[in-house]
Amino acid sequence: MNPQEIPPDVREAALILLSYFFRLVRNEAAKHTKGDEGPRYYDRKTFPWGERSFQRLTGQGKLRSFKAPDGKTILVLRDEAHAFIEAQEGAPPRAPRPPPFARAAPPVDVNALSPAEEHELFMGRDPKQGPTTERSPRPRRR
Repeated sequence: MNPQEIPPDVREAALILLSYFFRLVRNEAAKHTKGDEGPRYYDRKTFPWGERSFQRLTGQGKLRSFKAPDGKTILVLRDEAHAFIEAQEGAPPRAPRPPPFARAAPPVDVNALSPAEEHELFMGRDPKQGPTTERSPRPRRR
């Protein structure tokens, strides 16, 4: 059958169906291709566990890191970061650290403190740190 023998209505309908078909195939192919899933590297701001974890893990050498071309930013490969995170999922959690105010502090006899030491204690400073240093006076302009 010659393309000129196809009625124009059928030709238009076939073109519409073909365009729908190609859109459907293109969308399905895009779903299954491995596209760009995000950045290839993480820096401290984009790391999934946060900035402090990024700094601690790179500082301890648990995550291999390198400097970006700008010479300042520390980067970690995304795949290595995800592999490290997945390896930690079966690990036992770290023991929680007690809050700073609950850590072992030696008992203090408040009655034996001088007024200055008592003031330092109630201000949250350890009175046994020694005398506070004073700033040296600024030189005067003449």
